[in-house]
Amino acid sequence: MRYSVPLFTYGQGLSPDAARPELSWKIVNQSGRPALQITNTGSKHARLSRVSLGGRVLSDSLFGYVLAGSMNTFPLKFTPASGAELSAEVGTKAWRSGSSR
Repeated sequence: MRYSVPLFTYGQGLSPDAARPELSWKIVNQSGRPALQITNTGSKHARLSRVSLGGRVLSDSLFGYVLAGSMNTFPLKFTPASGAELSAEVGTKAWRSGSSR
């Protein structure tokens, strides 16, 4: 059995309270299938849970992480409508974003 536990540390002078994720998203083509690409230009990782896209639930629990200064791509089982809204819990806060860029 294998068990993974995420561990995040912050450099000198950067407290976890001062750091924030800054998220943007878009739908991309990944091997011929739609995927949700989320970019985090902020200074803190984003823990995504309870994610919905265009009114369709992608996850009721942990969806994944997007590290600071990085991006992550999540495969989709459907093609979202143009102008779809993405909503999620980022850490413990609700986050909503209108149509992708």
